[in-house]
Amino acid sequence: MTSDELGKLILRVTGGKQSPKILVAGLGNEGVTHDSLGARVCSLLKPLPQMAVLKVGTAGQSGLESAELVKMVANGFGADLVVVIDSLAAFGESRVGRVVQLTDSGIEPASGVSTEGRITPINKESIGIPTIAVGVPTALISEEKKADGYLLVGGNVLEICQKIAELLAKSIKMTV
Repeated sequence: MTSDELGKLILRVTGGKQSPKILVAGLGNEGVTHDSLGARVCSLLKPLPQMAVLKVGTAGQSGLESAELVKMVANGFGADLVVVIDSLAAFGESRVGRVVQLTDSGIEPASGVSTEGRITPINKESIGIPTIAVGVPTALISEEKKADGYLLVGGNVLEICQKIAELLAKSIKMTV
């Protein structure tokens, strides 16, 4: 992902608004390397008058669903746009750390693994604010365990997550 691609998407999603207020929300568990991408990006960003930064964590950590927390903070900040960053799970090893998913349709946290119940997606419909999702696969879903969502994590996942976090943070800084 380049800052140009992100910048174009931000312009399109915000209707060309100059200097929109942006909430960057990092999803995932900072204590679990393959799930720490969102938090790592947020750690590399400094809040600005037009950009707030939120490490969302997980519902198990906060007791709140990610969509609820993002919506509350975005509304309190007066965000024109939410940029959500999350680690993804892939079915193919060739995608781990090599593919960046950039979309204006939001994201469904934990959709790569089985969960006990439905998790509310983070998108314009659920939080009432245009949402861009940035996701990068940092783990594999085992072929044998697709139904369980069993994840496989390689030995270099820490390096992958840190390098990608640096790239994403730099792109966001150049765009905002």
